[in-house]
Amino acid sequence: MTAIRQPFTPQEREIRVQAILSQPPTASHAAVMRTTGYDRETIRRVRLGTLWADVLPHLERMSPEAAPIRCNRCIHWERRSSHAGDVGTCGLGIPEPEIEGQTWARGCGAFTQAA
Repeated sequence: MTAIRQPFTPQEREIRVQAILSQPPTASHAAVMRTTGYDRETIRRVRLGTLWADVLPHLERMSPEAAPIRCNRCIHWERRSSHAGDVGTCGLGIPEPEIEGQTWARGCGAFTQAA
């Protein structure tokens, strides 16, 4: 029989929010997950202010428009479907997305948001 997890105490929520929001805003959710050990969805929701927005309200949250820029949101991204999901390559031949991941778009001078 599995034990039912009790809701976090106010102190536990504060510790988690502080740990998540003290990470640089440019860090991906995955990087914050590796640093804090918290799950990606909790990190995303805390950063956007949809979870525990009342905890440490003076700490800055992300606006939905500030969501991470990814290569698959660029007009140059060539999509191809596979069993692994929506994958693709840069239509300009830039290799970095395959080496460093799709968050490379943040530093790409050719990134143009797709409509």
